[in-house]
Amino acid sequence: MRIIHILAAAILVATGSPAAAQDGPSDRQLALAERYLDLSQGTAMKELLSVYMEETLGKSELSAEQREWLTANFSTTMVQVMDQVFDDLADDVASLFTEEELRAIIAFLETPVGQSFTNKSIELGLRIQETMTPRLMTGVTQLMEKYCARFECEADQRIAQGKAKN
Repeated sequence: MRIIHILAAAILVATGSPAAAQDGPSDRQLALAERYLDLSQGTAMKELLSVYMEETLGKSELSAEQREWLTANFSTTMVQVMDQVFDDLADDVASLFTEEELRAIIAFLETPVGQSFTNKSIELGLRIQETMTPRLMTGVTQLMEKYCARFECEADQRIAQGKAKN
């Protein structure tokens, strides 16, 4: 779930407002969409995730062997998942953006400034998620407290669990 938030934040930051929907993506648009996804997320995201995992696991109580194994295997799994996600998103990206827009953003992302922007956007996405998560948990907890005060959660939970009193 965390990767979806990261991808969404990075795509939103990197792309601005979407273009109007079009009839159907051409083969050229699909190729451009794949290139865009690779430049805006691919390599930089994979590298950052590996570093992020090492840092996160480094703070854990796991042994060095466990941290090393998890980092290597998590990175491999995430690369596979990201490749599948990018394949799934290529049609969406090609439908959202015109060829002109894709060519322009690709040209930018291929520059040193564009590469720096991509790396920083991905890092910003991680920071947004880290900052948002505790606030979201607090907000959802408060919402559920209000919901339960209004709708009697215990009764709803018994019904959901098939334990309603007869």
